[in-house]
Amino acid sequence: MGELRLKNQITSKELLEQINLFRQEEYKEKLKNNTLTEAQIKRGKAVKLEHKDLLDIIRDEFSEEIGLGKISPSSYRNSQNKKQPMFILTLNQAKQVLLRESKYVRRAIIAYIEVLEQAIIDKAKSEWLLTRQQGKLVRREETDAIQVLIEYAKKQGSQHPDKLYMTYSKLVNSLVGIKANSRDKVDFGILMIIRQLEDMFTRVITSSMENEIRYKEIYQICKKQGTQFVEIVNGNVKSLGYVN
Repeated sequence: MGELRLKNQITSKELLEQINLFRQEEYKEKLKNNTLTEAQIKRGKAVKLEHKDLLDIIRDEFSEEIGLGKISPSSYRNSQNKKQPMFILTLNQAKQVLLRESKYVRRAIIAYIEVLEQAIIDKAKSEWLLTRQQGKLVRREETDAIQVLIEYAKKQGSQHPDKLYMTYSKLVNSLVGIKANSRDKVDFGILMIIRQLEDMFTRVITSSMENEIRYKEIYQICKKQGTQFVEIVNGNVKSLGYVN
């Protein structure tokens, strides 16, 4: 594993992925609750925000900061290996951009950003808050959240809800590239990421159940956010052995 790099930043591309993820989830919820507008029904899908439009929003929102050089344009390589513009924002700046999104999308992504912020605090203060008991990492609040999720999944028709503990444990292990039952052997850098992933999944599971999202969709949201989180904190997800 390379050096753990926690940072108070998120790229416009990463922010775009989160916005579109929860725009889609919001559309599904409105469809299920029969609260779509006539325009939304006619369109037949959620409005996808394009990166170029998000860049325009950022330029408008932070015109002064960009002019003063406090926010500098960056770039990335697209699938055709062409250089494309991008911004790197602080987490607070990312929250400001979200003011133009719906309450549903805003709440979901701010919860995600709060996990990133907590990771920075923990790293800066070296407060790992990780407990080993008889050689095993205590999963803490995530276990309670999954217990509630099991009952939630039963009501939604799940045939094997008791396997959810293993399902989410496997997801975390795959994201950090370790084998089952090996958490007591890894270094604190990986344990830190595990702790943050489990905190993130606890937030996602709890808020998603409140919004009556299907239990299978909750897993997909956790997988998408977990993948992006590992990319952000580690810089290169492949170095952790994760395979999509």
